[in-house]
Order: sequence, then C-alpha cells, then structure tokens
Amino acid sequence: MTPPDVKALIGEVVARHGITLRPDDPVFALVTVNELVLEQTMTELIGRTQQLTNEFDQAAARLQARAGSVLATEVRKAGAEIRQALRQDITFTGTRPRQSAEEIPRAQSGPVSYWWLSVGLIAGLTLFVIGILVGRAWR
Repeated sequence: MTPPDVKALIGEVVARHGITLRPDDPVFALVTVNELVLEQTMTELIGRTQQLTNEFDQAAARLQARAGSVLATEVRKAGAEIRQALRQDITFTGTRPRQSAEEIPRAQSGPVSYWWLSVGLIAGLTLFVIGILVGRAWR
C-alpha cells in the first residue's frame, strides 16, 4: 500500500476545517495506526474469502458428483423398466399371445370404418350438389 501524501492531507484538513497541521503532528501517527489495522483486516478478509471460495468450489464438485450418480442411477432404472415393459409386450403369457392375430384387425377396423364412412358421405354429398346444379342448368 502506498503511504498517503502528507502535504495533500494537510491541505485538505486546512481547507475543510481551518486547522493547520505539521508533518510531525501526532495525528499522523493515528493515521498510520489506522492504515496498519486496515491492512491487517483486509488481509484477513481476503484470506477468509479465498477459504470460502475454495469450500464452495469443493461443495459444488461434491454436489455435481452426487447429482451425476443419482441421474445415472435413475437412467439405468428407467432403461431397465422400459426393457422389461418391451419384453412383456413381446413375450407370450402362457401359450397365448397378449393380443391374438384375430383381435388386431378388429382393433384397427374402427378408425378405418369411420374414415370410409366419411369419404362416402362426402362423395354422396358432392354428387347430390352436382345433380342439383345440372338440374338447374337444363331448365
């Protein structure tokens, strides 16, 4: 730390308070004591800040490791559950599959039937409108 400019300090005290000081005035001893106390306090504060920063970094690293291991465990568990569900869907229960070959067309026939019914209604309505238009045109 650089020592304070004594002449600048004396000039500032004279300007603000109207008190004249000399460079060997005892008040400058107090300024030096304050400066030393401030330096010591700052050194302790910097040391404590560095210590807390290191502790925080270590805690963050531990948290990251824990989170990674928990996430890996959950991913493995989810993967095992998915594999088990797929195996259950693929394998047969006893001698009969979960969904027989006869049930598949029946399960799919509902949406297909609705689609064809919709196409038929639209085609019929279109023909009806064309018939009306042709009838009016021949009149």
